[in-house]
Amino acid sequence: SKVYAHEMMLFAEDDWELGERIKLNLGINVSGFVVGSKLYCSPQPRLSGRLMINDDLSLKVGYARMTQYAHLLSNSTISLPTDLWVPVTENIEPMTSNQVACGLFYNLFDLLDLSVEGYYKHMNNLLEYKQGASFWGSSKNWENKVCSGEGRSYGFEVLAQRTKGRFTGWVGYTWSHTDHLFDRPGQRLNNGEWFPAKYDRRHDVSVVLTYRPSDRFDVSLTWVYSTGNAVTLGLQEYESVNNIYGDSDRPQTVTYIEKRNDFRMPDYHRMDVSCNFYRKFSARISRVINVSVYNVYNRQNPYMIYKKDG
Repeated sequence: SKVYAHEMMLFAEDDWELGERIKLNLGINVSGFVVGSKLYCSPQPRLSGRLMINDDLSLKVGYARMTQYAHLLSNSTISLPTDLWVPVTENIEPMTSNQVACGLFYNLFDLLDLSVEGYYKHMNNLLEYKQGASFWGSSKNWENKVCSGEGRSYGFEVLAQRTKGRFTGWVGYTWSHTDHLFDRPGQRLNNGEWFPAKYDRRHDVSVVLTYRPSDRFDVSLTWVYSTGNAVTLGLQEYESVNNIYGDSDRPQTVTYIEKRNDFRMPDYHRMDVSCNFYRKFSARISRVINVSVYNVYNRQNPYMIYKKDG
């Protein structure tokens, strides 16, 4: 069904310099979202600062409060891409988050940019399907199939990047942890205990290398790796006394799930290679021919998981 809404936004920011080494950026975003007869108003302050320790080393810190008026609703019981974007309604409140970050940034002899950064984010009003609810038929009465909770995410990232010369690229590694808690009355999931989010990926690696021997040609290599998604799988089944068919000869088989998102898909990784051929005919006309090979070593990353008895 259609949902009509109106969003309003007012934003202001200013840059401050405290001496030669300290810079601050202060801002606030005030947003309003009208849906039906409900008005959501959200002030979202932002603050970032940089301290130049010396000419090559700097410390950066930041804080941001954010509000999102569209929810990502994921189903973790199957591996199909069944994620849905659902809107804020008169009954479903917007998601809010508060995030702090701190990092060190270093320029190595003007050849490499090195950085290490950590962050912590707390989220509120997250959505998940209720226990036993299905995404089938979610186009109608989906509000009755979801419950609301909170989440937290924290981790760090290490990045080495080169942007000058014929050989450029970056190598990045991220360690992160994201989990959810649904313990509100009538909306409990996983016995009211913390559980991993579907997209909780403990390790994430990306390598991008580009070599451009001339202005008319370049070749690039990309390799990515990440921990598999968290999914919910039941390892036991039982037959219920009451069945959905109303026929005693056809009892209903119920899957017993001990914990939510208690299983990990296999890790994901692949390598891509591409070549670009450039030619400029005039100041306004040019062309680029791209030749790419996706998943060079034919990694069979899992798409679905099938249950097998025995």
